[in-house]
Amino acid sequence: MTVPSETPAEIPEDLVRQRLAQGEQLRDFTVRVWLENPHLARQAGPGIIAWLWPKALEGE
Repeated sequence: MTVPSETPAEIPEDLVRQRLAQGEQLRDFTVRVWLENPHLARQAGPGIIAWLWPKALEGE
């Protein structure tokens, strides 16, 4: 396997910030869906349930 001789392109900071914001929006949306529909959260697995449990209690 050969290693490319090109240096990786630098990613502009504003693009990084934009993508991070999109990721946060997606995470928030997913958490809201799981909190509104526990059946979906159970399908995601026990790790998700353990992580969501304190968040569900905050909403009560």
